[in-house]
Amino acid sequence: MLVWWVMLAVGVTAVPIIGDLLSLVLGKRWQRLVSRWQRPVLLSTVSFLCALARPALYFFWATVLPYTAPKTSAARTFHVAFILTTWMNAVWAYCCCVATDASAGAAGAPPRLARAMDGFPSHSCGACRAAVPCFDHHCPFTGGCVGGRNFRHFAVFVLHATLGMADACVLSFPPFRDCVLGQIESEQLGIVRTPPPDEAACLATGPASLLFIPAASLFGVLASLAALHGLLLLNGATTFELSRLARRRGVGVLRDLLRLRAGGGDKWALLWQRPSAEAGWGLRMRVLFLPSAPPPRHCALRAAAEAEEEGRPLGKGSV
Repeated sequence: MLVWWVMLAVGVTAVPIIGDLLSLVLGKRWQRLVSRWQRPVLLSTVSFLCALARPALYFFWATVLPYTAPKTSAARTFHVAFILTTWMNAVWAYCCCVATDASAGAAGAPPRLARAMDGFPSHSCGACRAAVPCFDHHCPFTGGCVGGRNFRHFAVFVLHATLGMADACVLSFPPFRDCVLGQIESEQLGIVRTPPPDEAACLATGPASLLFIPAASLFGVLASLAALHGLLLLNGATTFELSRLARRRGVGVLRDLLRLRAGGGDKWALLWQRPSAEAGWGLRMRVLFLPSAPPPRHCALRAAAEAEEEGRPLGKGSV
């Protein structure tokens, strides 16, 4: 039963990639049809995954959590709160990333975001067939491009998904170690079976003791993605710029990344949606750990409010 649930979840997450492939190989008429329905299908997929996550979380808490954290312990309360927080933030950030049109120009953005997007080139995406300001990369899992308007939500999604899977690994490793690895016995390799600390708890956990394997696999992928984008943030470089550097310099670009010499722009400004000099620590913590709304496409009222707040006249280029 557990295997079927994992296969279903993996199959559903492949829906965005299928949409991207269809938009690339079909004719122009069908490409327009796929493009029109891609976002609604993605948001429907997220809704389905949210509905699927409810029994999955209950199953996880009913089987794995009692083995690792006793029912009355503070650790159990912490893990439940942590998983719920990271899960809700990841889902919200993913939905905002999908729903935000990255090809909308900086002219309709709030003035602070427009200033943050200065200095990063636009690029015409072959998959989306649109020019994207501050183009970072085309993401098949979101069915669109990641640019200046939705980079914040993409980065927050990766952060919270990585943290959530890290906690899932911490919780699922003890039953995997005691109930699976400890029961392996091989005379040729000299491995002796180790009795589990609590035989009844292992029997109650059942196949859920294998959850560490998919959790560790997902964590490995997400942690690699988070590490890459963390390095790009520190270097002030976009993924698109990295790909161009890699074509010219090969593996030498990795050395530049680790030495923080691969870029030079203020890419953190895309995360804060304003120049980094204007982002205080309170704002940074709020962006990283609390849900935030996507930037509006047309926002004359917001532009006027920000201009009044900053004590400057509202110019024509601010709207």
